[in-house]
Amino acid sequence: NDTILDVSELTVKVQMLPLIKKQVEIDGIRIEGVSVNTAGLIDGMRLKGELGELFLNSHGVELTPETAILNSFSLKDARLALTLADTASVDTTEASEPLRWKIRLEDIRLDNVSFFLQMPLDTMDVGLEIGKASLRDGFVDLHKELYRASEFSLLKSKVTYNSGSRPQAENGFDPSHVGLTDINVSLDSIYYAGNNIRALIRQFELKERSGLQIVSTEGELRADNEAIHVPSLRMNTANSFVEFNAMADWSVTEQSGQG
Repeated sequence: NDTILDVSELTVKVQMLPLIKKQVEIDGIRIEGVSVNTAGLIDGMRLKGELGELFLNSHGVELTPETAILNSFSLKDARLALTLADTASVDTTEASEPLRWKIRLEDIRLDNVSFFLQMPLDTMDVGLEIGKASLRDGFVDLHKELYRASEFSLLKSKVTYNSGSRPQAENGFDPSHVGLTDINVSLDSIYYAGNNIRALIRQFELKERSGLQIVSTEGELRADNEAIHVPSLRMNTANSFVEFNAMADWSVTEQSGQG
């Protein structure tokens, strides 16, 4: 029999008395040296990879009224690959109870984490390699679908996307074979709830395999139920720059039935 999950070290520290009041106080959960291979455990899906170290502590979890505080979460040296061989057989029509959890995310850190998605039947694969990522002072309301954070950063990262069987173009941008490297992103004051969006862009840099290089970006994005606002944005490439402000009605994002 194949080993589905192997863990070198697992440490769990949970306070017992708060459990009586339906409260969970986690002083620490540490997992090290994990390897996973679901093989044929789930039809049409296989998860395989390794995880170096995961640590979290959480104080303030209440099962009623479904609130949680994640004080710290870190994931290091993880590499996971998910293969979806057949998604047509998965039944997603069954109704489920709405999620009402409200979660505070105080300090989230990722270091050397990669995730790859392969869909052979659709001849598509997507890869994300994170050098370093962090999030500070975040909040998630699953019922209202509201997300916010004081700071988010993504450093020294890569994204790949391949679709179809056509070979990669030798020159120029190929939308079927995208390769982004040296991605560095820094955002402040992030807010997302439907059409209500806010973000301050402190840094946005990347290189694309075609030769496109964005060397710096600074600006602001705002949106409400009526319009999308870009009060200021400046983007510099290796040989040029663009600077503008704009406002657009949400109708520009809708597809017209007349083409």
